[in-house]
Amino acid sequence: MLFVAMAVFQALDLPLVAEPFDALLSQLANFVPQLIGTVILLVVAWMIATVGRKVVSGALRAIKLDERLVGDGDAQASMSLAASLGEAVYWLVFLLFLLAVL
Repeated sequence: MLFVAMAVFQALDLPLVAEPFDALLSQLANFVPQLIGTVILLVVAWMIATVGRKVVSGALRAIKLDERLVGDGDAQASMSLAASLGEAVYWLVFLLFLLAVL
């Protein structure tokens, strides 16, 4: 729609009205590649963070860290230490990628 309005203003030889539309379209054309790059970085960050969380949680569960720390088994935590450390890795990766995105 914006392209049509700009074409109409140029056809009517109204440069004072057409130039702001042209500037707006130029800024939009420059912004779209940055937006696509940001989305790609966020997807990569999500993938790496998810893999990191699964690797850390799986490794800590494999060495049975929770059972070793609890000992007798009297205390029951609502969330295991392996899952908590996995979540910490997940959000740390996201925060590191946030610097690149901004």
